[in-house]
Amino acid sequence: MNPTHRYMQLRCPQCSAVSLCGTDDMLARLRRLGMLRREKEPDVALVLELFRSAACRFDCPECGRTGMSAVPVDGDDDEEQWAGQRRCKSRGTAIPKERVELLPDVRLCAECQRRDETGADDEREFCPRCGSVMRLVLQGGAGISRYQMKCPECRG
Repeated sequence: MNPTHRYMQLRCPQCSAVSLCGTDDMLARLRRLGMLRREKEPDVALVLELFRSAACRFDCPECGRTGMSAVPVDGDDDEEQWAGQRRCKSRGTAIPKERVELLPDVRLCAECQRRDETGADDEREFCPRCGSVMRLVLQGGAGISRYQMKCPECRG
């Protein structure tokens, strides 16, 4: 999925906590819920709609209550929504003021910068049969060790 600048605002009805999510953050949250496991490059409109419908299953980071609501944010450059903070170009989250002060040209949050520099990819492989997370399993043999991806659920 090519990063686009579409954002959703998550709100907690209990404590009124607000957080803004970019498409990469939405995709990561949906995958943690078990949605979009097989899609490598999902359609942005699909991600936005699934995120909006799944918001009631997200936990609030402030009070821990389940049941957030998602509201689309119109206009990427709306400074009022972001309280003057710079946003990460990858995830859409706010970059801390301290990081911007130290690195004035910064465009990524620390986590995305680390992933970009190390080439770390947190993509997991999912079973084509049942959709469970695949595991790397040692296949014993006569003298040569081999590893193979196996599904712990359906043994596929």
